[in-house]
Amino acid sequence: MGIADFYLKINFKSKKYDEFEAIYQSFVREKIFRILDKEFELNYISVECKFDNLIPSVIIAFNNLSPYKDNIVSIETHGIIEGFIFTNAEEFLYSVFSINKSQLIAYYKQMGYLAIDSEKYYENRNKLKKYYKKLK
Repeated sequence: MGIADFYLKINFKSKKYDEFEAIYQSFVREKIFRILDKEFELNYISVECKFDNLIPSVIIAFNNLSPYKDNIVSIETHGIIEGFIFTNAEEFLYSVFSINKSQLIAYYKQMGYLAIDSEKYYENRNKLKKYYKKLK
């Protein structure tokens, strides 16, 4: 089991080229998304987000997806495909976690997770700060 087991695959379709171009450009700029497929003639794009750090990744994904919710054809995670029917990040997080729960727990048991010693928490966290990415 590895990081590639945890992903979101999102398919977009737009009726207007301007909307499609806005969707495309927004996901090109965001580093956590990878464009899997695009068909300019059909105004179709498919993007993928792989994650290890569940909560921030899903919140970032939700914040990037929600402006285009009317253009989302489907979202897939761990082989389960559904529509974008979420009104807030909590619902989206619950859905992604529910689908991936057993795999996530097994992954953290096998691979581990970030645990900072509480005695030197701030000192150690500051050393890692260069790796942090702020939510938008």
